[in-house]
Amino acid sequence: MIQTAAAQSAPPSTYAIVIGISEYENSSIPALNYAHRDAEAFADYLRSGSGGYVPESNMYILIGKKATTAAVYDAMSRLLQKVKEDDRVYFYFAGHGDMENITIYKLGFLLTYNTPPNNYINNSIRMEDVNNFANTLSADRKAKVVMITDACHSGKLAGSNFRGNLLVGKQLRTTTA
Repeated sequence: MIQTAAAQSAPPSTYAIVIGISEYENSSIPALNYAHRDAEAFADYLRSGSGGYVPESNMYILIGKKATTAAVYDAMSRLLQKVKEDDRVYFYFAGHGDMENITIYKLGFLLTYNTPPNNYINNSIRMEDVNNFANTLSADRKAKVVMITDACHSGKLAGSNFRGNLLVGKQLRTTTA
C-alpha cells in the first residue's frame, strides 16, 4: 500500500499559551480577583476531553509570578518554531491591558506580572507583537489561531474610563494583514 505525503505526516497538534495575572509585582497596579483562576480553568478545559486532551508539553501556563514579560515572549518564540500547518494554537490572557500615552502611536499592551506602572514599552507585551504572532501562525504557517483576551480594568489604568476602554479595545481588535 502506498501512503500519500499527507497520510505520512504527523496529525495536527494543539498548543496553548495561557496567562493569568491577578496580583502584580508592583502594588500600584490594582489586583484582580479571578484572572489567575480563569486562566487555570481554561488550562483545565484544554486538558479535558472537551478541550482536546492537550498535553502539558504543548502548553505554556504562565500564572501569577511566572507570567513575566520574558516568559510570555519566550513562549511565543518557541511556538513560532514548533507550529506547523493545520496545528491549532490558543493564546489566552486574563489580566490588565493598557496603552501608553507617551508616543503618538498610543500603543496597546498586555501587562505582565513584572510590568512597572506606566512604563510599558519593553516591559510588557505589545499588542502589535501579539498580532504579529497570530498573523505569522495563521497566514504563514496556515495554523488555526484562537485569541482570547480578558484585559480587565484596562480603562482605569489608561486614565479616563471611557477613553481608556475605547483605546485599549481598539488596540486589542487591531490586526495587520
